[in-house]
Amino acid sequence: MPNAHATISELPAELQAYLERLELECKQRVGIVPEDILVEARDFLAALYEDENLAANKSDEVRQRFAEAFGDPSQVAEEREDPEAAAKCVPGNAPGWRVCCTTCGRSAPGSRIGMIRIAAYAHHKYIGGFCQSCGRLRSFRVIQDLERPNLTGRLGANLTAAELRKSMHRPATIVFLILLAVLLPLATIGLVLFSVLR
Repeated sequence: MPNAHATISELPAELQAYLERLELECKQRVGIVPEDILVEARDFLAALYEDENLAANKSDEVRQRFAEAFGDPSQVAEEREDPEAAAKCVPGNAPGWRVCCTTCGRSAPGSRIGMIRIAAYAHHKYIGGFCQSCGRLRSFRVIQDLERPNLTGRLGANLTAAELRKSMHRPATIVFLILLAVLLPLATIGLVLFSVLR
């Protein structure tokens, strides 16, 4: 196993490249949790790298060994996709956007679940909705990250899937403070206008 204090930048470049490819493939699928798959792949392949002493091999050979051991990233993502959720997909227009449950991490590309998001200003936002995996109403994060491997950069050598998922979402207190910062000035202006017009 890799050193518990190592970070992803200290892991082999081949492993980083494999995890980034795997992340991008997983984000294109419906009903899977990319964080779970990335942590599983990282742990398995880091142990394989040390056990087989792959550091002595060429980069191409190491990448080939990773693909043989864990699977080609596109095949891994395809096998993990929820076929029932994929069958219910409706076309949308949200290039580059992904929706993920902030509780369980289940995600889907916005354009495959009927979302329309064109020329949006924010890079992410939160919405409410029903999560099929959780079976209840949840908060969903809508994020523009289909083309960039932002999860792999935070993964590190010892972060769990739950910790990785938590690091990607803003805590409720920060969301509350943002809302307060926006609503408080509006309420003050409203009170001033009300007292002037009365």
